[in-house]
Amino acid sequence: MKLSFSTRGWSNLSWNELINIAEEMHFSGIELYKLEQTKSFYQKGAAWDKINTSATVRELRDKGISIPVLDTAIELADASCIDELTWYIEMASAMRVDKVGTVAFIDDEESIKENILKLIPVCEKNKVRLSIKTTGIFADTGRLRNLLDGFASDWLAVTWDMHHPYYDFKESADTTIKNLGAYVE
Repeated sequence: MKLSFSTRGWSNLSWNELINIAEEMHFSGIELYKLEQTKSFYQKGAAWDKINTSATVRELRDKGISIPVLDTAIELADASCIDELTWYIEMASAMRVDKVGTVAFIDDEESIKENILKLIPVCEKNKVRLSIKTTGIFADTGRLRNLLDGFASDWLAVTWDMHHPYYDFKESADTTIKNLGAYVE
């Protein structure tokens, strides 16, 4: 198991500071949250600028650190999510990150299905999975399972936020795993 920390709430730290924290605390991963708000990570000359990406990936590998997911708060039911998540999926591919996280708080499964259908080819092309968090409407993991079963795509995954299924739906960890075991990463 790899222990990672999230940059959520730490957007004021530099890339080097995050690497130092991971090393000092013996973490093996850094989850990058809302990358679009941390332009200093990917602007010209930065660690994740296109010309530096390979060197940054190599440095992380040498230090035993990975980026398990580019996490977002992008609403999956919103039509604007296609462009936003496409940007994230392409960035993840360039950064050699295999997952992009998303959420669904708006109860509009038809829009969510339409958006997923548009995003699956983008995921496949970039070899990046779209990971839906068990929060919002999908804290009900039976509902999320039913949605994902309708796609049968290797490019969809689940990020299990243990708090919300339990707190919002009184769902046991056993029930969550029964519902989503094949999808949880």
